Amino acid sequence: MKKGTIAKATAVLFVVGALFMAFSDAPAVKFMRYAGASIVSQSPEEDKQIEQLQEQIGNEMDKAIEEEVKKQSAENEPNLDSATEGAEQEGQKAPTPSKESIVSKYKGRLEALRGASYGQINSLLGQAKGEYLSYPQEQREEVKYQIALKYLRLARGAESAVDARFNAVAGEFEAELKRNGHATDVVDKARSQYKAEKRERMEYYISKAM
Repeated sequence: MKKGTIAKATAVLFVVGALFMAFSDAPAVKFMRYAGASIVSQSPEEDKQIEQLQEQIGNEMDKAIEEEVKKQSAENEPNLDSATEGAEQEGQKAPTPSKESIVSKYKGRLEALRGASYGQINSLLGQAKGEYLSYPQEQREEVKYQIALKYLRLARGAESAVDARFNAVAGEFEAELKRNGHATDVVDKARSQYKAEKRERMEYYISKAM
């Protein structure tokens, strides 16, 4: 599997760092000091907004995976039918899926998650910038940190939704490899890449903001 492909499913998490850049005149150090006391949700309305965002992201990712599964099924059906028919004629079981075929299948599903994630980045950034610009020029200095923190909290909610979908797909990936007698090292690498990518991208965006 191409290095970093699975890790890119975390793209939605880039919103957190990108929000610093959306308010580029706000020094990152000052922002981080301000954020220390304000990272938790500030109201029941915001809690509800986070829950709705998580549900929306979950639904979009589920849809993306479902479409990828249908696509893969359509592509693989002729080969699967031929292999099954040949095995039945010889009185044998259908051949065990190779490790490479399983890896290819889950690579496609995780790339589908990646695509769904990018839509959320654009949506959250657009909302944050729109809210910021909706204030008169003289009020923007006063509200920019509050707005950035609001969308930081939303981004954290989005992160948990992405984590849930990634972990679910990775769990299925691991189970299918085990079921067919294959090593699961590729799943361990995928999980490590996932965590590393989140950390690296956050550091990148914060350094750019500074």
